Amino acid sequence: MRSKVPSGIRWTGHKKKEELLDDPLAESLFGLFSKVKDSPRHIAFKPEKLINEVYYICNRFYEDADPSSMLEVYAHDIETDMGWSYATELVMSMAYVVMKHQKEPPKKIIQMMCSIESCYHHCCYWEKCQCAIVAAKPTKKPKASVKQDLASLLKNQADLEMFIRGGGLNVTINVNNEFKGNIDHMHLAHADVAVGMAEKGANVYHHKIDKYGKE
Repeated sequence: MRSKVPSGIRWTGHKKKEELLDDPLAESLFGLFSKVKDSPRHIAFKPEKLINEVYYICNRFYEDADPSSMLEVYAHDIETDMGWSYATELVMSMAYVVMKHQKEPPKKIIQMMCSIESCYHHCCYWEKCQCAIVAAKPTKKPKASVKQDLASLLKNQADLEMFIRGGGLNVTINVNNEFKGNIDHMHLAHADVAVGMAEKGANVYHHKIDKYGKE
């Protein structure tokens, strides 16, 4: 049977520090540990024990049918495993970071994250753990400049003129940039603003049609 747990956080047993450091997400958790190990409370256990516990508890979130209803059970188990009452706050805060890094988490995991946030967002480790979350937002391509758009648009003048005659072009331009391109003649039937600057010798007109169809 195929595991419900993402391969990157699947827990199959205790991993050594060297194994965990091969994983970028686990490495970021080591960095978090170094920031909180002495403040506000000194943490006596080793970071690899903590991170194994984080992965183990995340593994359980995926395997259990309704993890958000078992928050108290997980908290009790974490305290028992780590032997420290405040470990629950740290493990849950780090587990939230791990869940946030998963792509397209199932509904039950989203509900679990909401439960963790509601219960632990005031704890002393929450804010520092949030700094480790990298939002997985798609990189937006930079918008082409107006000059680039017009250069592309005017590349084929014959096609442009046919497009304008068909009433499919609506151009609004408000720039101060100098436009460079091979333009012999440009005629817009109607535009809010025509091109402000063109090459010397080029003919640029701004025609405005009134409601009776006259210029």
